Amino acid sequence: MMEESLSLSDKVKSEVPRARARFIAQSIQLEESDAPGAVSIGITTIAFLCVAIVIWAYVTPVNEVAVTTGEVVPTGHNHVVQHLEGGIVKAIYVNDGEVVEKGEVLVHISPTASKSDLQQVEARHAILKLQLIRLNSILSGVEPNFEKYKDSYKGLVESELNIYKAQLKSYLAQSDVAQTKIKQREQEYKRENSKAKYLKRELNVLQQQVEMRKDLVERGLISRAEYLDRQTNMAETETQYQQTLSNIRVTAEAKEEAYAEFNELDSKFNETIKKEIGKVSGELAELDKNLTKFQDRVDRLEITAPVAGIIKGLTVNTIQSVIKPGETIMEIVPAGEILIVETKVTTSDIGHVSIGQAAEIKINSYDPHRFGTVMGKVKQISASTFLDEQHNPYFQATIALDKDYVGSTNDKYRIIPGMTVQADIKTGEKSVLDYLLKPIYRGFQNAFQER
Repeated sequence: MMEESLSLSDKVKSEVPRARARFIAQSIQLEESDAPGAVSIGITTIAFLCVAIVIWAYVTPVNEVAVTTGEVVPTGHNHVVQHLEGGIVKAIYVNDGEVVEKGEVLVHISPTASKSDLQQVEARHAILKLQLIRLNSILSGVEPNFEKYKDSYKGLVESELNIYKAQLKSYLAQSDVAQTKIKQREQEYKRENSKAKYLKRELNVLQQQVEMRKDLVERGLISRAEYLDRQTNMAETETQYQQTLSNIRVTAEAKEEAYAEFNELDSKFNETIKKEIGKVSGELAELDKNLTKFQDRVDRLEITAPVAGIIKGLTVNTIQSVIKPGETIMEIVPAGEILIVETKVTTSDIGHVSIGQAAEIKINSYDPHRFGTVMGKVKQISASTFLDEQHNPYFQATIALDKDYVGSTNDKYRIIPGMTVQADIKTGEKSVLDYLLKPIYRGFQNAFQER
């Protein structure tokens, strides 16, 4: 029994190594039999992925863009604020970036010289106006009305009123002399006429008496001496009558001369007044132009905003600084106008940019990842190049915006003139595969062209 147990134990010990060996052999055999299937699946998967990536790269488009930079501007462009005459700055009422309304005062120029010139011209203008009123009053015979100037130019009004009175007094004095002379000549004329009528009647009576005495002398009823006496009286009366007729002609001529002198006096006086009116009116017309010029100059002392908008590029910052004639003081970016984007296109990109292409506008003031972008279209391209600050040439493209705000609503993030932008103009598209292979193609081209 004991021997059987020992033999069984030995048998078990001898079987263990064999079982272990068989297990290991089976494991190895199993691993060797599974390896070809796993490798095949892996290779197939990788190949499928590669083909899928190539197909995706071939069919997936990528936009080609011309990256440009620019600025938002209104369609009406900025309004340049200048001053025609220049001058010394008295006050500055605005700052760069400030919003202003149309007509709002921006800068005040010192008025010293301009107002002094205007006051001199206004004083001369008032003098001429008063003279014109005085002369027209004398000509029309109506009392002059200086009420309009009585408060502002009291001294000038009094002076012109005194001249008016003196001038009128002198004219009336001369007129009185002429009229007195006319009256004298008329009286002389009337007196001689009356005398002539009397002498005519006397002469008729004497003539009848002479004829009667002639008949009586012939009949011897009276002496011849009496007859001759009457005849002598008639001759003397005839002489007086003829002399009176001569005097009538003389006094008539004297009367006409007196009237002519009066008319000449009146005519000369009126002619003199009219000449003075013409002279004053001519000087006044010329002065009106100067008055308008000086008034405009004073009005321009207050530089006002031509349009409502935003102040840009203010060049005057200190009181008492000097503005040169015609110098640009600032620009005003108009508010409320349609906005566009003016961008700089490089000379290398211009061949691919054309009107009508879409553009994605990124407003630098608003983070595009947070607020989004604005789409637009190219509306215009400059015919030739411009030079930037570094004297590099570029073409200018004008892009119309689809909207004037970023985000979903138009009440918060508005686009305003002056904002800088990056505009990506879509010039075309190509596949991802073309994009990836382009460096290889270019490398091959360059390699085969080298010596």
